Amino acid sequence: MAKNLLNKYVWLVETIYKAKRITFEEINEKWLDNDMSEGVELALRTFHKWRVAVEEMFGLVIECERKGGYHYYIENASEIKSGSIRSWLLSTISVSNLLIENQNMKNRILLEDVPSGQEHLSTIIEAMKKNNVLRITYQSYWREESNTFNVEPYCVKLFKQRWYMLAWNPYYQRLMIYAIDRIYDVDVLKEQKFKMMEDFDPSDSFENFYGIIANTDAKPQTIKLKVSAGQANYLRSLPLHSTQKEIERSGEFSIFQLHLCPEFDFQQEVLSMGEDIEVLEPVWLRKEIAGKIKRMWNKYNTNFENSENMNRHINYNELLDALFEQWEDSYEQSEKDRFCRDGLLLKANPSLNINELWENSPLRVAFLLKDNPHGGQDIRGWLIDEKNGSINQNLENDFIKNIALIFYGILKTSQGQRYGYSEVMKTKMQDVIREWNTTPFALIECKKNAGGSIVSLQEMKNAFKDYGNFISKELDILKPNVLICCDGEDSQYDFVTKEYLSGSKFEEKKYYHPAYKEKLECCIRYYENENIYVIKSYHPSYRGDASRIYERVISPFGGLINALKEKRNG
Repeated sequence: MAKNLLNKYVWLVETIYKAKRITFEEINEKWLDNDMSEGVELALRTFHKWRVAVEEMFGLVIECERKGGYHYYIENASEIKSGSIRSWLLSTISVSNLLIENQNMKNRILLEDVPSGQEHLSTIIEAMKKNNVLRITYQSYWREESNTFNVEPYCVKLFKQRWYMLAWNPYYQRLMIYAIDRIYDVDVLKEQKFKMMEDFDPSDSFENFYGIIANTDAKPQTIKLKVSAGQANYLRSLPLHSTQKEIERSGEFSIFQLHLCPEFDFQQEVLSMGEDIEVLEPVWLRKEIAGKIKRMWNKYNTNFENSENMNRHINYNELLDALFEQWEDSYEQSEKDRFCRDGLLLKANPSLNINELWENSPLRVAFLLKDNPHGGQDIRGWLIDEKNGSINQNLENDFIKNIALIFYGILKTSQGQRYGYSEVMKTKMQDVIREWNTTPFALIECKKNAGGSIVSLQEMKNAFKDYGNFISKELDILKPNVLICCDGEDSQYDFVTKEYLSGSKFEEKKYYHPAYKEKLECCIRYYENENIYVIKSYHPSYRGDASRIYERVISPFGGLINALKEKRNG
């Protein structure tokens, strides 16, 4: 009986909404044409009861315009398209009514399958209602094993036929997205309550995003898309975002403007439109989409002549891009937008072939860093970036300058020209800048998903534990023979020496630099069979005496170079 009444309420809303303005007599005529009436007219008193019920259930106000014959209309009709749970419920029941009325056509009405997950939805919503902690067994699409852990459910969201839960993860201390159909088991911990953040608003959390990936650190940007005339019709009827505006239109294309955070889901939607869409602004997003298209092309462009392959230098960054595709796929979908790419830094001078120079370089220096605080960035473009390229080229950033000084010191020390920090700063800075912008080197972010300004030792250990095989593959592709491990807590050094080069013979030198009252511990290993130097270093963001960063690397490197010369000559 209740379900039948619900269907009648939905029918009334649809009838008035489609007509925009309609009299009670006209409503009654349409009612008698519907099978639900069973030939019995709609009583005026019943109609008014339904009006009240519609407002209470769906939040839709049916008003009466008395001028010109008592016409009824929905005062807040925009709510029907708002995307709220009430409008979703209204739409769902409306479609259900339509299918019930047309059972004889069931073989000609084809529906899309929805993945499982509904079985846990009611449990999650019940926990949300009472602010109970959930213990879930979850296996993401990107991991082979499931894990069991506690979460605090904040809200649920439906996106592209799948239900997702946004929940606070106490272990990672941040909000994370979980696909409900990947939850294998869920228990409500009735004795454990949680309190949501006071300023949390579910709608606000996704307001500036497309889809379910919502990186709270991102800022909305103005996006301009050039869309073919045919595809533009689809965007007009089904906008990508509430901020979408058509700012230009011609017979061949339209330009749409949006204001949002263009994270992973949005980029995937743009790519799904193929050649019918082009990102005009911002420039970084245009480059990001272009890079993905290029990597797609590389997978199909395999018909090279053998002779061309033989004469072609290895494109190290292209090989890394193929690895990064697999690496990024191993992340949970909600974390993909923070994945950062790295490798050989591109030079501003286009005539420099960094692949050939790297391949032929006697010293291939790679700096192993922690992570990039800026999500989704490709740091290989640091020297050619339109905004910061010239700043980074001229070493106007202390982080960049510390790397460049170590790089210069390594190059010169290997050539028998040992320069102290003070001498370099006073007389060699132009040489430092020249080497920085012409000689190839690599930067490797060992934790690829961007974090905050501080990364704990435990976070680094987790990164090596979970993705150490990918880091090893990246090193195998680049084949550096000087590894600068930039972490005062030695997480990279421990991985390289205990995992990557485990079992290889080495010669180790430890030094305490005499120029410092406090002992400056320096350490280097040389793996003769592999011809690889592994050196401990502070992180380039180290805020202490900058000379300590330089000397902690160059001092032991110079000492070992001299020791090896004596050994070979002796």
